[in-house]
Amino acid sequence: MGRLFDVVTSVPELIRAWEVVRRKGGSSAGVDGVRLDDFALGLGEHLGNLHRELISGGYDPSPLLSIRLPKKTPGEWRQIGIPTIKDRVIFHSLVEVLHYLLEPVFMDSSFAFRQGCGVREAIDLALALLREGNTWAVRGDIRGCFDSMSWTILSRSLRRYVPDDGVRSLLNRGIRLPYLHGRRLITRTKGLPQGTGFSPPLANMYLHHFDVSMAQRGFSVIRYGDDWMILCPNRKEAERAWKTAMRELAMLEVEINRAKSGIFDLSRQEVSFLGFNIGRGRIDGDSSAWNRFRRCVDVLRDPESSEDSRRLARSELAGIKAMYRGIGEF
Repeated sequence: MGRLFDVVTSVPELIRAWEVVRRKGGSSAGVDGVRLDDFALGLGEHLGNLHRELISGGYDPSPLLSIRLPKKTPGEWRQIGIPTIKDRVIFHSLVEVLHYLLEPVFMDSSFAFRQGCGVREAIDLALALLREGNTWAVRGDIRGCFDSMSWTILSRSLRRYVPDDGVRSLLNRGIRLPYLHGRRLITRTKGLPQGTGFSPPLANMYLHHFDVSMAQRGFSVIRYGDDWMILCPNRKEAERAWKTAMRELAMLEVEINRAKSGIFDLSRQEVSFLGFNIGRGRIDGDSSAWNRFRRCVDVLRDPESSEDSRRLARSELAGIKAMYRGIGEF
């Protein structure tokens, strides 16, 4: 085990991670039935046991409790895994070390799941490129991004960017956790489990190869998670960017959602990107943001909504508000 593992598993770090978990709230228990209040009552004992399990090699994370949340597209659902409180503590500790290791590596054009970055910054970059005359857009959306990532490629990236065997071992075990749906244990063979704090930075790590490879070929990818766009000065460059992107993504074993992807002439057409319609000299909010707003309000009004669902809805509403601040013409 290395120095980073010692930091991640230390009692002071576990206490700090617990405080973050407690502040974030979310009353839903994992598969062990232990809620935040229950964990807090025996906090010293719980954290002490977790520390001893980690340093002895006896720590074994529990399966994720499976819940379904509606996607943006009506009738489609996203499977979310709820970790136990104990696992949330160590997962958050892992998130901190991932930020420490990966933030200096990521490119400035990657905007999702990063402090100080977001949709507004991604749109600002798009506007700057449009004003420079880059009015041909290559728009891409990765189908089932989190669920389709190869464990082999993830492991290879972890070996490159996480220089600590103990931390890598914890992450690899978390990546491979099964879901518990009712009484049925659902094993997995690929992908990142949604609902664990470490999955978003690992998704960025996975797609960092795409960002770098495209930049080396002269294309700047504006990427927000699995949504991306490349702005080019003419159709020829846009077609070259499309072919290059398809080749690079195929190497990562992920697929494009063809219904949301393609090449667009923004002087004559509009393209939807991150909740905005871009093209024909303007940028405006599209109907998807309004649909998301109504869906969040429905969750908050429903007395049977779980606290975790309410927390996600409040977070999404805050994001929608931030997205539409100060948007105008280009």
